[in-house]
Amino acid sequence: MVKDDLRLTDSKKYAQYKSELEEYLGKRKKLIEDYQAAYPNKLKRWQDHHGDLRRLWNDLSKIYPNWIDAVKGPICQRISEISGTEYLINTRKYRTKGIYERRLEASNAAAQLALDERKAWIAAPQQIDAALTAHDGLIKAIDDLVPGRQQGQAIYTFWFKLLPDHVRVGPERPGAEFPSFPPQDTGAAWLCPVQDDTVTTPPEDGAFPPKPTAPGKRAPWLVPPEDYGDKLDAAWIAYDAARQAAVAAEVEFKRQPDDTDTISARLKDLNKTLEQRIADALTGYGAAAAAVSQKGNGDHTAD
Repeated sequence: MVKDDLRLTDSKKYAQYKSELEEYLGKRKKLIEDYQAAYPNKLKRWQDHHGDLRRLWNDLSKIYPNWIDAVKGPICQRISEISGTEYLINTRKYRTKGIYERRLEASNAAAQLALDERKAWIAAPQQIDAALTAHDGLIKAIDDLVPGRQQGQAIYTFWFKLLPDHVRVGPERPGAEFPSFPPQDTGAAWLCPVQDDTVTTPPEDGAFPPKPTAPGKRAPWLVPPEDYGDKLDAAWIAYDAARQAAVAAEVEFKRQPDDTDTISARLKDLNKTLEQRIADALTGYGAAAAAVSQKGNGDHTAD
């Protein structure tokens, strides 16, 4: 029965997936050709930016030799206030959900992430170009801040906005002439590690949502042209696996719904039918009791 439900549910969603897949296969060759044509220009822009970032990194490190103190203090504290509050809210919401509802939401979230990555790789030339254009603006913004009364803002702009995304978009094999930055300098995930916020939440039923973790590398980035087709295919395969897992979780949830709305509806129905259910339960009870009583009186008479 479960397998039948799974096939039925999957068949409806698979039709849409199949249509999207056929569309992708029809334009896959063109996507690769467009990426190969755009790659040299995108790579050159990134390499030019890398030189700008090395210059900014050297300048800021000289101006603020103890810049890490500024990060650990005012910046990380404010980021932690947001992450801690988000985790508190997520924890309270998590505790109102049933087991199957939680599994369904987690599976849907994973499928959405896989879908986003699939779309990102398909639109890699456009998204990389948009990121590089944003980096142009950030480099100029930092140059405008330093020197000046607001140059302290450059710490946040450089280490939390510009540098992490520059590293993310960068090629997998940049070459020795483009040395990498120290790992601890490449973004908030390193500078402000995710804290264990469970201490800020009431224990209550002891249920906690998955703890936040440092995000993985977000697609897309500059992969060698010869590898782009493999990235596209891998993204589709990953999405299909996540999609099927979400379908299975949906079937499981529909067979055993345990969300608050379903339980509330059940309670409403129980209240509405209470009198009738009691009457049904007591049907025949009077006759049975009388029979027992008559039998008892008969035994007494015999004595």
